[in-house]
Amino acid sequence: MFYMLELGQQLVRPVVEERAKNIMGLQKPIISAIESVLGKTLPSTSVVPSGASYSRGRCHLCLKTKSSKREKDKMTKE
Repeated sequence: MFYMLELGQQLVRPVVEERAKNIMGLQKPIISAIESVLGKTLPSTSVVPSGASYSRGRCHLCLKTKSSKREKDKMTKE
């Protein structure tokens, strides 16, 4: 029984170590599971860098017509 657990951990560990190099976008329970497998804490990464402002872009229809927001609203109501 212990042989199978040890074998499973030896097979999974390299994959988990590779994934731990880039944890951006992972949910907290996944990160904590990675930390428990590796036995160390990972540096935390924020989803949105501080000071950065992101705005929503235009949809593909609005980009083609270069319409204003009012014209876009008219397009969606039709």
